[in-house]
Amino acid sequence: METANVHNGTRYYVMAVTPTRLYSFTGFGSLESVFASYVDRTVHFMELPGEIPNRLVLHILYCQI
Repeated sequence: METANVHNGTRYYVMAVTPTRLYSFTGFGSLESVFASYVDRTVHFMELPGEIPNRLVLHILYCQI
């Protein structure tokens, strides 16, 4: 995840990877608003070739304080 402070708020770029796909999400505001903007539209992804041996899947939880 990358963030950038711009004149109208915070811009987010989030990459999510599964064993076979790479997803990317971008948007402004909060992480909640970034993901909410994808509810009514198609999420695009890139197919990843092959299997990754000894892969480790990490789950990241974002908590707003």
